[in-house]
Amino acid sequence: MRPSPGTGPGVAPLRRASAPGWDRLMRVAVVGLMAALVVVFGVSAFGKARSRAALRGFTASLRGWRVVPGPLVAPVAVVVVGLEVTIVAGALVSLVVPGAAGRVCAAVTSGLAAVLLAALSVGIALALRRGPGATCACFGATERPLTPGHLVRDVVLATACAAGVALALAAGDAPAEPAGVAVAVFAGAVAGLLVARLDDLIDLFSPRPAGRGR
Repeated sequence: MRPSPGTGPGVAPLRRASAPGWDRLMRVAVVGLMAALVVVFGVSAFGKARSRAALRGFTASLRGWRVVPGPLVAPVAVVVVGLEVTIVAGALVSLVVPGAAGRVCAAVTSGLAAVLLAALSVGIALALRRGPGATCACFGATERPLTPGHLVRDVVLATACAAGVALALAAGDAPAEPAGVAVAVFAGAVAGLLVARLDDLIDLFSPRPAGRGR
């Protein structure tokens, strides 16, 4: 009898050979995401918590969204910073712990980041719906008017983190190539820095009104 398609003697070895390749690719993708989360949430948490004035500025910005009851604004601001620090710690642990423990840590960290970003996205959407006037002190440096761009940024990040949960759980325990890990860490860190400084980049390349800067 002629073997049916997909059941020949060379198919199983091919599948066994290709599976580790996919596992390593997914592992590298997770490493890149974790590096990006370290930078994004590290810059964000540091910007908010570097001084009392910075934390007060973030709290005032959050109050301006008018989505959290007044007495709860300050506690919510502290919780947000605490979650950001937790995400940074979890991402760092996932980068240094090998095997299944590292994958689980990456999945939990990605899930926590996705939930936080989803909550912030809902808050931004509600604030934008109420009209202009709300500001964003997301990275604690300076307050800027809240725009749909901030909503898009958080939705994209939340989607990437949700995908990271699936990738971390699906990836095998086979270690990725050191060169691939190094490239993923570098690319993730650069991408995270671009996200963290996106507002500054937009300001840098936006046309200035006549007479500005004199």
